[in-house]
Order: sequence, then C-alpha cells, then structure tokens
Amino acid sequence: MYIKNHFKPYFNKMKVNQVTNMHIQEYISIKLKTLSSTTVRKHFFTLSKLFHDALRIKSPCIDIKAPKNEEFKPIIPTEKEFNTIYQTFKEISPEDEVIILLAGWCGLRRGEIFALEWNDIDEINGTIKIDQALALEEEGYNFELKDPKSHNGIRTIATPDHLIKLIMSLKNTTINLKRFKKNKTLKTDQKKNKSDLKHFIFQQDPHSFTKKYCRIIKGGNLPHIRFHDLRHYHASLLYKNEVPDQYAAERLGHDVWVLKKTYQHLGLEETKELDEKVKNMFK
Repeated sequence: MYIKNHFKPYFNKMKVNQVTNMHIQEYISIKLKTLSSTTVRKHFFTLSKLFHDALRIKSPCIDIKAPKNEEFKPIIPTEKEFNTIYQTFKEISPEDEVIILLAGWCGLRRGEIFALEWNDIDEINGTIKIDQALALEEEGYNFELKDPKSHNGIRTIATPDHLIKLIMSLKNTTINLKRFKKNKTLKTDQKKNKSDLKHFIFQQDPHSFTKKYCRIIKGGNLPHIRFHDLRHYHASLLYKNEVPDQYAAERLGHDVWVLKKTYQHLGLEETKELDEKVKNMFK
C-alpha cells in the first residue's frame, strides 16, 4: 500500500541510487501536510529499511530524523455516534453486529475478537475468555495466533446476556474456509488443519473486516470513528459509571498505569462537574 499509493507517485521512475537525502526530506514535508506525523514516521521507517537493504551505508535516509510522534489523544465516540455505527452494521449481518458489540460493549481489540473460538464462550456464566489474538506474522502478510502481549491480556470478562445470545446464534452459520485460504499460520507452534477452523466464531479475517468498516464509515456519512475507537468508547462507559480503575484495567487487559495514561482524557465534562462539587463542599 505504501509503495502503490505513496512511494511510486513521488519517486516515479527514479533509480534507487539517484535518491538523495533531499528527496527524503521533501517527501516527509509533503506527506506531513496531509498525513499525521505518526503515519509519516511509519513511511520513513519503511523507506529507511528499504534503502538500507539496497544501498547500506549510502542510504539517503542516514542522518535524517523521523517526524516526532504526536501526543496520543484517544477519540472517544459519544453514545449517539456508537449507536449510529452499531445500527448500520446490525443491518449488514448478524456477524457484523456481534463484532461491533464485542468492541463497544466488551472493549476487545480487533485481534482478540477474530481469535475467539466457541470454547471461549461460557453461556452459563455469561463470560468470554480471552487468551490469544490474531496478529500479522513478523515476516509476511499472513495472520497467526499469538499469546497476548502481556499477562494482563489473558482474562475472562463478564458479557451482557443479549450479546452472548447473539454470539451463539452465529453457530449455525456456514464456515467459510476462505478466511485462511493463503495457508495462514494459525499457531506459532502448531498449524491447524481445516477441520479445526470450525472452532473459530468469525468467518471474516481482520483485514477484510477493517476494509469493509472503513468503506462503510466513509461512504455512509457516519462519524469518523476508527474501529479501535469503539474500545475507547467502552473505556469511557466504565469511567462514567465509576467502575474502579483496577477492575477496568483488568477488563481491558491493561496495567492500571497504562489505563490511566491512555485514557487520561476521558470524562472531561464529568471532571468539570466534580470540580464544582469539590468547590461547593467548602461553602
């Protein structure tokens, strides 16, 4: 995608050894006008790796500093924005409805959602177990099942009864083996055969769903909310309902300090209300 949409249009038919550090600087400046510094950093690191592999010490990226990272400020969907997105995907398919709710009602990450298997769902107790995630291979474009990034990622979370019922209603749908058509690695230590695919809840792969999600958001005049922002929406609900930080961190698979750092911008209106409450305590 970088090569097709960004590198080729700029560098055109230049030969690799014709590219200078001035070209790299100009490329960065141009891209910063329309893209975030975080995205341009990714472009730069990709270019740097490409040129290092091709030219080694003659790479034009040497001595050029990558753009600084922007301060992270999560986008928090409002309840109205979330409901608008939810209703849209509910009309598409039951599977899409469940995926949106797992992000917004349970705070699951994309990789965690698409790694869910049927034995992770506990109908009796109304819980979902998260102990693995789908992630891209370090080398290549296939997905593989990995352990969570930290021990906190392994958790069992309480789930609304309505969502549990919706998930179980998907069990009668036909399994689509195309999800793993490119001989994808399904475990870091052991490949699964096709008979094992029936254990997975969702037929879509993360890339396909993300492309569809972005296309629908842009084409339907919906709020410009990333899929990952639905997880932020869930965090905001926990905050607004005064759920203790420790419980919220465990539910989201975070350390408490990560939770506070990541979501420190949540609830600004509630903070103002508390400020007034504290002031009035001393009247």
